[in-house]
Amino acid sequence: MDKQIRKLDIYVDESGNFDKFSKHNLIYSVAFVMVDSNDENTKPLSVFENKLLNIIGGEHFVHTGNLVRGEKPYQGMQLRERQDLFYVLFLFAKFSKYRVACSIAEKRDFSAELYEGITDSIIATIRELEIYINGFDSVIIHYDNGQEFLKGVLLTAFRGITKKVTIVKTLQQENPFMQVADLFSYFELIKYKISKSGLSKHEINFFGMSRKIKKDYLKPLENKYI
Repeated sequence: MDKQIRKLDIYVDESGNFDKFSKHNLIYSVAFVMVDSNDENTKPLSVFENKLLNIIGGEHFVHTGNLVRGEKPYQGMQLRERQDLFYVLFLFAKFSKYRVACSIAEKRDFSAELYEGITDSIIATIRELEIYINGFDSVIIHYDNGQEFLKGVLLTAFRGITKKVTIVKTLQQENPFMQVADLFSYFELIKYKISKSGLSKHEINFFGMSRKIKKDYLKPLENKYI
């Protein structure tokens, strides 16, 4: 019997930039959403696409941070509409099959060597995935190429643990799992704020207080982490 080929798709998104630490720029997080080609996600994908179509027509795209703050392309949408749209993505993240890992760099810890600190954090996370990743015959890294620095770090770090890796440009609107990666990178910022600095007015208005966020949104996704 022929061996079944196993392919791993890794969807990557980041939250943060390379400006120095400030109260509005707390961490740099990168989420890696890993989807095994043998996992069946047809039903949650279909539900996700149909519900998005009902809410926002042909705009099949959820960008969590912008949605919470009511920024483009969600300007003019009522709070309840934006919450409904977020919940469609959240349910897709909850019921789909994948594993996730996140890299988090607290920027004030690396104020003098920000690039080095962020790089070390990302590389350490990817190295922890080496055994899991090497169980696959091919690995495709999906990234939107939003930050050339991150693209370079990803390529170097992944090729340091496997030669079976390819990186391709994939936009958030092109694949729901890119939107899930965006969700997890954003939630890393939320978790940091809950533990350290406090939530913004936008976040409290959108999600509720910290206890509600932990119970309703963070805890249901805990089993996704590798």
